[in-house]
Amino acid sequence: MQSFRSTFYQLNEEKVHVDLHTNTQQLLQEISGANNSLAKAPSSFLFILDKNQYEYFYLDGNAKNVLAGNHFPENNPMIELHWNTDDEKVLLEKIFPTIDYLCRKNHCEKDKLTFSFNFRVFSKSGTERIFIQNISFLNNFSKESPLHFVGTFTDITHFKYDNKIIFVAEINSADNHSCELITRDVFSPDQNTVHLTKREIEVLKCINDGLSSKQIADKLFASLNTINNHRKNILKKTHTKNTSELISFALKQGLLQVWLLVDSCWLLAGA
Repeated sequence: MQSFRSTFYQLNEEKVHVDLHTNTQQLLQEISGANNSLAKAPSSFLFILDKNQYEYFYLDGNAKNVLAGNHFPENNPMIELHWNTDDEKVLLEKIFPTIDYLCRKNHCEKDKLTFSFNFRVFSKSGTERIFIQNISFLNNFSKESPLHFVGTFTDITHFKYDNKIIFVAEINSADNHSCELITRDVFSPDQNTVHLTKREIEVLKCINDGLSSKQIADKLFASLNTINNHRKNILKKTHTKNTSELISFALKQGLLQVWLLVDSCWLLAGA
């Protein structure tokens, strides 16, 4: 079966120009026609997502069968999905800002970026289902500033037994037949959020880089005593006992995410 990503880019290359608000059905029909098995799968459906608001204004017919009980207004205005509140917090505070960050980087080719992440949403029966969402930019209108994503929802409830959210960002190769990993992050939405100060984040980044307390003090123009106090406070806030536990926890919680993304985009740029 032809992959969704390949299908989408094939359509993009063939200049499928549509008015997003008046011809949404036409666009989705063309995509589903080229990828028929995916479109008809009862646990998977297509959507178009507004990039600025991260709201859905089109979900195909399968969505209403799976997600009935969510808000599907007439005439396709923004659709409200009932996300799990803990997952929604991770999406709004960590994943969506990360996507925005990557998209703002000039050397990251927006039309080649794809993002995948899972989350919990309530189904028509009132139970929580786990879905993975795969999205790519829809560039039919403004390639310089794309405003919409096109992608798929797939129900993975029977394949996943924990509540961790996995976020993956990739960049497609020139021929769209392979992709390179930019970042992979794992979040635990049910754990209490850890709030570190800007200075503590800077110290944490230095710890992750393998610097000693003396080296961190020199780099940040602070006293050794100040850095040691920061280290103690960070360990206390994160409930970790040593550097190894701290770095592992920080990666899982996305505390080092911005720094990792900067390094990833720097590598992609060939700097």
